[in-house]
Formats: sequence, C-alpha cells, structure tokens
Amino acid sequence: MGNAYNCPNDIKDLADTLEKNICGATDASCSTFVRLIECEYKSDMMTAAVGEVRKLVSSGLKPGEISLIAPYLDPVTEELLLSGLKSQGIPGLALTNTGRLIDQPFIGIVVTLTMLAHPWWGIHPSHSELAETFRVCFNMDPVRASILADVAQNKKSLSHLSCQDLMRVGFATNAKYESLLDWLGSYTQEIPIDEFLEKLLWDYLIPLPAAQDNILATRRLIDMAASYKKTMEIMQPDKMYDADFIKSVKRGIKGMEILGEKPRDAVVIATPYSYLMNPIISAAQIWLDVSDKDWEDSGVRSLSNPYLFHPGYGGIWDTCQEEQCSRKMLCCRVVNLTKHCTGSLTVINCRLTAGFSEQNGMLVDYLKNACNMT
Repeated sequence: MGNAYNCPNDIKDLADTLEKNICGATDASCSTFVRLIECEYKSDMMTAAVGEVRKLVSSGLKPGEISLIAPYLDPVTEELLLSGLKSQGIPGLALTNTGRLIDQPFIGIVVTLTMLAHPWWGIHPSHSELAETFRVCFNMDPVRASILADVAQNKKSLSHLSCQDLMRVGFATNAKYESLLDWLGSYTQEIPIDEFLEKLLWDYLIPLPAAQDNILATRRLIDMAASYKKTMEIMQPDKMYDADFIKSVKRGIKGMEILGEKPRDAVVIATPYSYLMNPIISAAQIWLDVSDKDWEDSGVRSLSNPYLFHPGYGGIWDTCQEEQCSRKMLCCRVVNLTKHCTGSLTVINCRLTAGFSEQNGMLVDYLKNACNMT
C-alpha cells in the first residue's frame, strides 16, 4: 500500500507509523504534524468541526477538498453537521446509508440469479428466493413458481424439467426456463462481481418489465460491488471477494450513496467505510470522535460473530482474539484514510459519549504516540 496514493511524504510517514504501532505493536513515531482539538461534549465537537471547516475555506480550500469523517453517522449527527455548515454558507454532502439492499425485492432476484450462476460458492438460494425469482423472471403465477422452486431445490441446481414437471408448469414457462438455463450454461469462467452483475443486467434482466422500474437500484448494487472490490483489493490484495460481497448483501449490508466522481462544491460527510467506497481524495481531512470505540469496530457481536460462523473455523474466541481483530480493523481504516489525504489532518476528540460516560477508544492514544500533535 506504500505507493497506492500520491499523498505527500509526511502523510505517508504517518500512515506507515500508525500501521506499525497498531498492527505491529511497536512504539514508533514520526514528525508529521496533526492538529488536535479537545472537546468535552458532542455539541462542542459539532461546533468545532464546523469552525474548522470555516477556517479551511477561509484559507483558500474549496469545500469539495474537505472531508468530515466520523466513525458512526446517525441522522442527528448528519443534520447537525449539515445545518452547521449551511449556516456558514458552506454546502455539505452526507454519504448516507439508503437502507438494506436486500430489502428491495428486485435486488433479491439479482442476488438469487448470481448465486445460481456460481454454484461453486456453496451459497444456495432458499425456496422462497427461487420462487420469487421465477415468478418475476418468467412472469408466472405464484403457485407454478413455487412448483418450479420445489423442483430446483430438490435437485440442488437448475436442470432440464422432466415431462411430468413440464406439464405442471406449462410449455410457455418451460421455454423461458430453458432460456435461463442456456444463459447460465454459457457462464463458465468466473469474472469480477461488478462485471458479472453488469453482464447479468444487460444480457438477461434488461428485457424484463420489472428491470425497467428497478434500474437505479441495480446500478447502485453494481456500483457498490465495484467499490467493494476496490476497497478489499487495497486491504487484502490478490484475493477474490465476489462471494463475500453477495454474502454481505444477504446478511443485510446497507446501500449508500456512490459518487461518480469526486465532489467539487460540497464538504463530504462520511464514515470511514463510505468514504473509502467512493473516489475521494481530500486536501484536508477532519476526523471526529477519535476516542469513540466505533473506529475499531470489528463487526463481532454477542450473538453474531462472523469469524466463529466461518466454515472450517475450529478455534475458541477469546478477548485476545477480539482485541487483535479490533486493532486490525482500526489499522485498515485509519491507514487507508490517511493515504487519501494530500494536505492537512485534523482530529477532534470528544471526552464524553452522548450518555456522558468516558470514552475509551484506542485511536486517540495511537495518534498521540505516532505524530507531532498539538
């Protein structure tokens, strides 16, 4: 990742030092200057963030060259930042979540067809997913769609219908079903997920009436797949992440605004994930709430641990593994964010949570040890 971006040498030194300290457990330091603003309450942090943006704009930076990055963005925080910037005559753009992708019915159909095209992933659609996909793709009634789903699920894959099954679903439906089999049969070599979704859309889905009403949702899925691939290639190169992306969609990954190009006239307000998923490189970054533990969120929950649920995992999960995983996720976020900065970095630390308890995240301590912070 050392040559991934055209960031200046001092910023690169900071990124490398943070990587060594967080992932390598060293105590290295560099001479990079980082501005630190200390706050007591969340409201003070919002005011400080808007004030810092105002100073940067007054110094000659364009709003589109500035980014506000917070570990978590709820609607209240977004509104406070946007309204604060607006009161200063500065436009803002929040890269917000747009709800779970899988909650959109047509996206569920796209995901099901993707699973059918990649049986070697070992991800099999459920009966209800198959039935809904057949109903929409073949324009058939729910009863016959359920019958066809029964046949497909019993055989563990799509295959030609027997004479008895053909009579149950009808010749017209069978002709459409055979067309789908032909298309799936022509796909024999795996390609990157964004390219596959593009191919699926234009080769098979676009003639469907339902596709015309859902073209924007499908395009958002394709854009997210492309951004997901770019992000994961930076974090862990030389691996295929297609199946992981589809699993993430099925588990409920939320959609987000995907920009076609870098914004020029608005301050970007984003989480680390939404920032890295977009084509943004900032002359000035402002990190909010650097004592918040959400910066190191590993995705592990009491009843949902993706590492324990991973096929083949046979170990025991303990606090040491959880801490190691948190450090790894923190490292990935801050190192890649830093390398998207071509100018100044300002961090704002808020001592108290919204519930007035002390924050104890690791990031602020790593920053204080790694750089020249005043």
